Amino acid sequence: FAVSLIYVSYAYTGWNAAVYIAGEIKHPEKNLPRSLFTGAAIVLLLYVLLNYVFLYTVPMADLAGKVEIGFMSAINIFGTTGGEMMSMLIALLLVSTVSAMVFVGPRISMTMGEDMPVLRLFSKKSRNGIPINAILFQLIVTLLFIYTSSFEQVLIYAAFMLTFFTSLTVFG
Repeated sequence: FAVSLIYVSYAYTGWNAAVYIAGEIKHPEKNLPRSLFTGAAIVLLLYVLLNYVFLYTVPMADLAGKVEIGFMSAINIFGTTGGEMMSMLIALLLVSTVSAMVFVGPRISMTMGEDMPVLRLFSKKSRNGIPINAILFQLIVTLLFIYTSSFEQVLIYAAFMLTFFTSLTVFG
């Protein structure tokens, strides 16, 4: 049950990413709260609607123990060809999520490098403002994950760490 909740937590990942780039947002005092509330509302609405569609189009007995629920639902709605096309669309959307985190992640390391002398290496930027060392560090860590773990292990461990540090933030 706990591991399945990790996958649910990924559905909400990203709504708060605007905080990570607050220093690069115009009029953050106005636009940051607006983006956070709007992002949370949109993600919540889409998540509830998507789960409604899944539960409406696929019998509950067929869902037990399955991972590819979106594919199963799409087959029931659009047929086999439509289901395969929807799977490709879902994969493209996942790639867009990854690319957003590739953009935002190094900026967190960069800001930490600006604030903490021991991490100063990550604060180095190109003349275009790109955090080069932070991007290279994220690349190396990502490649280590890819080459030493399975996809499921990476998802579980990353979600655990995200949840752990989010909890520490709330506690703090």
